[in-house]
Amino acid sequence: MPTLIISGPAQAFAKNPRASKPITDRKTLTRFHGLVSEEACADIFDESRLTKLKLSGGRLRFVFDDKTSSLRIVTAYHVPRQLTELETQLVVDATKEQWSDGCGSGSFDNFHGTVLSTALAMALLNSGHSKDDIGDYFVDAFPSAEDEETRVEFVKVDAEKTDSDYLQEAAAWGEPQAQYQFARQLEEGDGVKKNKPLAFENYQRAAAQGHSLALTFLGLCFERGTGTTKDLKRGVECFEKAAKQGLPLAMHCLGECYFEGRGVAANPVEGIKWYRRGSELGDVGCTAQLGDCYEYGNGVPVDLQQALELYERCIENGFDAVEPALKRVNKQLKKK
Repeated sequence: MPTLIISGPAQAFAKNPRASKPITDRKTLTRFHGLVSEEACADIFDESRLTKLKLSGGRLRFVFDDKTSSLRIVTAYHVPRQLTELETQLVVDATKEQWSDGCGSGSFDNFHGTVLSTALAMALLNSGHSKDDIGDYFVDAFPSAEDEETRVEFVKVDAEKTDSDYLQEAAAWGEPQAQYQFARQLEEGDGVKKNKPLAFENYQRAAAQGHSLALTFLGLCFERGTGTTKDLKRGVECFEKAAKQGLPLAMHCLGECYFEGRGVAANPVEGIKWYRRGSELGDVGCTAQLGDCYEYGNGVPVDLQQALELYERCIENGFDAVEPALKRVNKQLKKK
């Protein structure tokens, strides 16, 4: 189906939606690439002249323009035919209104999560919410009086990019969260063709920028030989770096390595230390492993009551896999 693509200037702000100076840093702006609204403009239009055009789609999408290193907003409609000049201008005008009102005053999502519009952030602040409730970044689209800032393109086929397209573009530009998520897709074959070597490369690129989850999955690649040569020692090195950055998943992996002697000399005491740290941060995997250690006396003296409390904590947090262990420990305690 033909596509009518309308785009215009946009801005992003940090920390304070009242900020007078928008973000211009390229590295930060790339994190907004692909932000999209849940609502679509075509679903909101109720003027008869617009509804007669039988438009569909039209979600608001923030994109990073690599050529100008600036943020723009793009709205793509599916149209049954090429519109006349007057019809096109009608859609452009209506779209600009939505950029600063209607669905343009809500929130937008991409691989980073949710970002609020400045309008919504200001509304929340004015209703008594704290800054912690509205996040660190805000985006704003606005109508432009200058024709050259508004771009209109008609394409005879469906030319609307997917979320995956924007993710891959952001990954190619070096955005670490995009690199990590693209690597996960490549490793699992989730929406893209499975490519483990390319997944490894993207984990490596994101990890080099300090992305702790990517660093942990890089360690798993080395441990399993996924997309690279198996190297248990390098796997442990990755887990240790990410664990020291405070990531519970890495603490879990590192604890297992010390218990099983994978890539490092077996040391149950060191393993317990990492399980305990992860458990204190709320990781149910570490909590379950710690419970197992107390149940069987691995690295610590047997303490069934402590094991019971740890298993119960897992259940409270929705980790039902420990139910058999919980029943087992309860049965042993009743015998005493």
